[in-house]
Amino acid sequence: MHRARSVVLTPSELVEVRAAQRTFEGAYVRTALSQFSFSLVVLKIFTAEFYSIGALFAVYGAGVLGVGWLRRQQSNQQFYDE
Repeated sequence: MHRARSVVLTPSELVEVRAAQRTFEGAYVRTALSQFSFSLVVLKIFTAEFYSIGALFAVYGAGVLGVGWLRRQQSNQQFYDE
């Protein structure tokens, strides 16, 4: 049996679960955007010798975004019929 059908939530509990998911997913997106922004600052302000640091933060931001996407997919599979 699918987990979505095994737990019966009241409407207020469902609102709380969805709000927590939005907050949790938003944290991944905000962190990724801040890493991308910092990498752009490093690439624009500093000299070429710091480009590797800017690229590292861009890769880190992409990684955080990827992890957030994977966590969202897992969450949707556990709680919804997607």
